[in-house]
Amino acid sequence: MKYIVLSFDDGLSDFKKNALPILEKYGFKASLNVVSSFIEKTKNTDYEYMNEIDLISLYKKGFEIAVHSNSHSKNETSRDIEICLLKLRNMFGNKKFGYITPYSINPTEEVFEYIVSNDYLYCADCKVTNHKFSPTIFIRRVFNHFYKSDKIQQLINNYKYIYKVKFLNKNNFYCFHRVCVTKTFDFECVKKLIKYIKNKQCLTLMFHSILKSSDEKCPWPKGAWRVEEFERLLKYLKSNKRIKVVVQKDLFGYYV
Repeated sequence: MKYIVLSFDDGLSDFKKNALPILEKYGFKASLNVVSSFIEKTKNTDYEYMNEIDLISLYKKGFEIAVHSNSHSKNETSRDIEICLLKLRNMFGNKKFGYITPYSINPTEEVFEYIVSNDYLYCADCKVTNHKFSPTIFIRRVFNHFYKSDKIQQLINNYKYIYKVKFLNKNNFYCFHRVCVTKTFDFECVKKLIKYIKNKQCLTLMFHSILKSSDEKCPWPKGAWRVEEFERLLKYLKSNKRIKVVVQKDLFGYYV
C-alpha cells in the first residue's frame, strides 16, 4: 500500500467551494493547515478565508486541522505558533495538533525546540538533518525541469533522497517534507511521481487554492491548481487499490 496525503495551506475559502465537493465525491479527507489571524479576519485584502464555523464543520466531518502559525511570517517565533495553537484549542478542545512551517522554511533552533518539547504531533517541511540542501525546494526545481525535458529519473532519485531524510523518531516526534503542487504541474506530472513511490512509502501533496476559472483570485497565483486537474487526481487515487489517502496525523501511526 502507498500512502498519499492531501494537504491545504492557509485556510482559503475556495477550499470549501471548489475542493470540498470533489473530496466528498470520492470519499477522501484532507489536512487543513490554519493561520489563526486569517480566521479572525475572514477576509484579508482580496482573498477570503474560512471562518470558525467552516473549520468546525470540516473537523466534525473528519478533516484534520493543523497549526500553521498566527501571522504566517518568514520570521516565525514560538510565541506566534503558540497563539495559533491556543486558538485551535479554544475551537476544538485540548487536543494535540501538528505544525506546518510557513513558506516551507526550516524553523529556527528556538522554534524547533519549542515544537519538540510541547507535544505537537509532527512538524512538516522542517530540517531533520544537518544537510544544508532543502529537499522541498529541490523537488520543485526537478518538477520544473522534468516538466520541460521529461527527465523522470532525476525526479525519482530526488524523491528517494527525501524519503531517506524525512523521518525523525525523537521522543515520539515526527517530521516530514511536502511537495508543493503548483499550476506549473499538470495531473500527468503528479501522477508520475506517485507512480514511483514504493510500497509502504508516503507522499504529501500540498495545495493552496483549487480554482475553477482564471478570474478567481489566489494570494499565490502559482500555487493555484485547476479544479479539472484536482478531480483527475482524485479519480486516479480512488481507482488505484494500492493507494490509501490519509491525513497528516495518520502517518504518525504508520511510520513511528
